[in-house]
Amino acid sequence: MYLYVIRHGQSHINIAKWDTLDTMDTALTEKGQQQAQALHDWLIANNRQCDALYTSTMRRTQETARYIEKAFQMDAIPDDRIREIGNSDLDGRALSENDLPQQFNPLKANQAPFAARGIDVENGESWMHFRTRIGQFVDGLLTKYQGRRVYVVAHGGVISAMLENIY
Repeated sequence: MYLYVIRHGQSHINIAKWDTLDTMDTALTEKGQQQAQALHDWLIANNRQCDALYTSTMRRTQETARYIEKAFQMDAIPDDRIREIGNSDLDGRALSENDLPQQFNPLKANQAPFAARGIDVENGESWMHFRTRIGQFVDGLLTKYQGRRVYVVAHGGVISAMLENIY
């Protein structure tokens, strides 16, 4: 399988303080939209091919994916398993917008791998739970898409966890 992982364009969560936002599930900024358009143009200019396109169910990835959908003339498959860290519970279920964390564990994942990342979320996932969720997603892709080209629109934390699962 050829796996292409795309981080969403710049969103309001990337430039604002978390405690000033109404939601953690923010939209792309104007710059983020320009970045997504530039990727769209590059994919077409370079005649890139795609057999499957996945996207996180969070707003910033969904908005980025719309540009890629147009380039490949296919619909993205939304998947809760590739939501950003801290936006799911211990069982990997997506948190509702009202339940998304506003406060995060100040310790880095390597300092507290089993501590909940969102400290104001009951039964919030830890780095290890998150890493397992991402690993299971990638394993499923490997089984389903051998020899094919898969694009995934996700988050920085997802990319980090994917890289940790590659030997």
